[in-house]
Amino acid sequence: MLLQEVAEAMTHRRSFREERARAARALLSYLGDPCPSNERMLLDAAHDLEAAASVRRLGAVSQRRDATSLRLFIATH
Repeated sequence: MLLQEVAEAMTHRRSFREERARAARALLSYLGDPCPSNERMLLDAAHDLEAAASVRRLGAVSQRRDATSLRLFIATH
């Protein structure tokens, strides 16, 4: 079970990394030539992506904690 969960987590991380890379490429093609305002927009977008990733990670950790608690409860009752 644990090995399967680790494999699923790795797959999720890989797909999220690929999603971020696609978003970054799309944003770069949209922005065009580098200039200070484009650079600022890129940094803001990167920050937003990282904040979203943090929220997703928190949710995943919370789900794992809940699943572990449920397994423990089932095992003891």
